[in-house]
Amino acid sequence: LAQVHRLGGDPRLVDDLARSVYNSLLGALGADATWWSHYSPLAGVRGPAPEQCDMHQNCCVASGPRALALLPQLAVMQHREGPVINLFCAGSARAATPSGATVALNVETDYPAGDAVAIGVNPDRAEEFALRMRVPAWSATTELRVNGESVPVEPGTYAIVRRTWAPGDTVTLKLDLRARVIAMPGDHPYTAVVRGPVVLAFDKRITRNLDGDGWAGLRVPAGEGDIIEVRPVAVAGGIRLAFEVPFRSASGRETTLLMCDYASAGPTWSAASKLRVWLPHDLDGRDLFAGVADEPERT
Repeated sequence: LAQVHRLGGDPRLVDDLARSVYNSLLGALGADATWWSHYSPLAGVRGPAPEQCDMHQNCCVASGPRALALLPQLAVMQHREGPVINLFCAGSARAATPSGATVALNVETDYPAGDAVAIGVNPDRAEEFALRMRVPAWSATTELRVNGESVPVEPGTYAIVRRTWAPGDTVTLKLDLRARVIAMPGDHPYTAVVRGPVVLAFDKRITRNLDGDGWAGLRVPAGEGDIIEVRPVAVAGGIRLAFEVPFRSASGRETTLLMCDYASAGPTWSAASKLRVWLPHDLDGRDLFAGVADEPERT
C-alpha cells in the first residue's frame, strides 16, 4: 500500500495503512515488546510466533520492527510543492520547500485517543508553498484552521493549503472520532464498532457477564454506517483505550458493555484475554465467547 500510495497519492490508501498500524501491527507486539504474534484473529486467542529452524528467531519478530521503523517515513512525505502530512502522531519532522529551503513541522496530539491535532509550521523564511494534510474518509465533520481561520475540507482527500507560510504559523485539525457501526462484508449477521482508525474489541478480562438472561437479544442500537455515542473510561491491565458501548435488547432495555482498542485486546496470548471483534446481531448467550477456541489458530 505504501508503494502504491507513492505512485498515485491516493489518501484513502493511507486510511487503510493507518487502520493496519493501529490495530493489527500494534496488536501483534507482545506485552513486554520482546516477541511478536504470528496471527491476530478477529475472534479468539493471539499466540506467539513459533521459533523457526532452531534459530531462536521468527520472520514476524524481524518484520514487526521493520514495519514500525517505516512509519516515520509514511507520517510525513515530500511533494514537489511542499510537505505531505499523512499520519497524525506527536513529534517533529523536516521537509523541503520548492525553493530547497527547510520547513520544520511540530505536531502535538494524543490522537487517536483525542480528536485534536496542532501543527506548528516553521519554514526557514517566509515562502509560498503547499502543505497537504490527509482528511480521513471516515472523518465526516473535520475542522481545519490555519492561524485560526477556517479552511474547507472534504473527507477522503488531501486538504491542500497553498499560501505564504511564515515561522510561527499554526494549523489545527479536529477529526470526527465518533464511533461508527460497520457490517461484515457479504450476507452475514455480524457488525463491528470502530472509532476513527481504531477497531473496538471485547476482551474477556474486561467484558462483564450479565446476570440471568441479560445477554438475550442484546444488540448494538444502530445499523450500518450509523453513529453511536461511546464513553471513554480508564481500565487497568495495559489497555490503551476503553469505552462503554451502548447496547439495547429487543424490548428496549439499555445497558453498556466495555470494549477496548483491538491492539490492547488479547495481550496474554492465552484464553484469559480471549477477544472478539465481529458481534452477532443478537448476543443470545451469557458467554459472548462461546464457541471461540481457547487456543490460537496456526497458519
